[in-house]
Amino acid sequence: QHLLGQFLLRVGAPAQALLAFENAERLDPGHAFGEALLLQARALAMLGRDDEAVQRFERHAATFGGSHRSDFWRGEALSAVGRASDAAEAFRAAAADPGRRLPAEENWFRALARVKCWRHGGAQ
Repeated sequence: QHLLGQFLLRVGAPAQALLAFENAERLDPGHAFGEALLLQARALAMLGRDDEAVQRFERHAATFGGSHRSDFWRGEALSAVGRASDAAEAFRAAAADPGRRLPAEENWFRALARVKCWRHGGAQ
């Protein structure tokens, strides 16, 4: 279900991906160290269901902690629902220097967050 959801997100079918990630989470709570929950939130955001997306992103952050990718996506969702100061905090977390080498994907989201911070003040 998790792999199906990833595929469906990549081909632009977020509604179907959401169902697959919900199934993965139902079958194995915390599946893939929380990635099924994170990608549920991402699919909700892609569908414009921003309030629900924020709730899932915040549940993911509370349960599994943050990453540059999850904090960036959470910042986008918070911004979409008008929570500018919370969004700025999420972007700052995503832009923070981890003090170690990052995998390429995490480094990409850190760079995106640094641009957001730079454009809106408070650059990291």
